[in-house]
Amino acid sequence: MRDFWKDGTVTNPFGRTIEVERENAISYLIQSTTADYVMSRIIAINELLKNKKSRIAFTIHDSIVIDMDWEERGIIKDVLSIMREDGFVTSCMTGKDFGNLKELPL
Repeated sequence: MRDFWKDGTVTNPFGRTIEVERENAISYLIQSTTADYVMSRIIAINELLKNKKSRIAFTIHDSIVIDMDWEERGIIKDVLSIMREDGFVTSCMTGKDFGNLKELPL
């Protein structure tokens, strides 16, 4: 709180400033920081997928859903490396469609 909340605003490590009541400042800080971090990773992953058949299909909250071409499945470790490079805790799920995903232990 001392480092990120001042005079009715919270500023996350990415520099985004949000007006917020003190009692909600920690929640806003965590949520905005995670959203900004994931967005930066989306950009990096999208760059990795350039000129490939695989693509980012959509995002949900802090999840990135990739429509992965089977022939390109080897890039899963590269995607996870991008997500984890700053110590961000991630998991990976796989399946034929979004409704039938299972944990992929990597």
